[in-house]
Amino acid sequence: MLNRSAVICVLVLGLVFCACTRAKSAAENQAAPETSSSAAPFTLPTDNGPLPSINAARALQYTKEVTAFGPRWVGNPNHKKLEEYIYSHLKGDSVQDDVFAADTPEGKFPVRNIIAKYPGTKDGIIVIAGHYDTPYYLRSVGFVGANDGGSSTGLLLELANQLRGKKRDGYSVWLVFTDGEEAVRQWTETDSVYGTRHLAEVWQKNGTMPKIKAFLLEDMIGDADLNIDRDQNSTPW
Repeated sequence: MLNRSAVICVLVLGLVFCACTRAKSAAENQAAPETSSSAAPFTLPTDNGPLPSINAARALQYTKEVTAFGPRWVGNPNHKKLEEYIYSHLKGDSVQDDVFAADTPEGKFPVRNIIAKYPGTKDGIIVIAGHYDTPYYLRSVGFVGANDGGSSTGLLLELANQLRGKKRDGYSVWLVFTDGEEAVRQWTETDSVYGTRHLAEVWQKNGTMPKIKAFLLEDMIGDADLNIDRDQNSTPW
């Protein structure tokens, strides 16, 4: 249930505030940056103070509202309505769009990554991301992605509530609502993660990439029978 996800979120927030700071097949795993074996080991904060928490009930309510829009494949009216919904919750925050036309096996689709930025005092960025679209190839079955694009969006919106208006003596935190994550026909290296791949190119070109200290992906969360496999492409911690 989502409460289990809330525990994970508390730990994530603890790292974000204190240190500063899908389960698809193996073929769907995204490549992660190589890490040096000589890099300093990751350690948890030593502060014994209470960890920040999130409102799990509110995150669940956001998830219900997101899935109520129905199937949200890129370019359909429900998808557009969800974009407006996300913007309404980020009103007053520092929000940046990454908009482009993705070339897919079914033609061009409009893709929009939404980035909410919460500044810190150190020169570095913690990215917490999750996609908000649902698969185009499942458009005829009414797939709403409750725990695949729905729950992660609800979580990000709740994290925004906790980050909004708070000063952090540490890294900046960016919440990234990625778009075009799902395949249009069948998951391949070229027919998938359109938004994330484009954003990575943009960040590489504009100098953002070296500033990213950690990238935390929120996906496939909130399943009542959740199984979490070890991701061999991610950093050990």
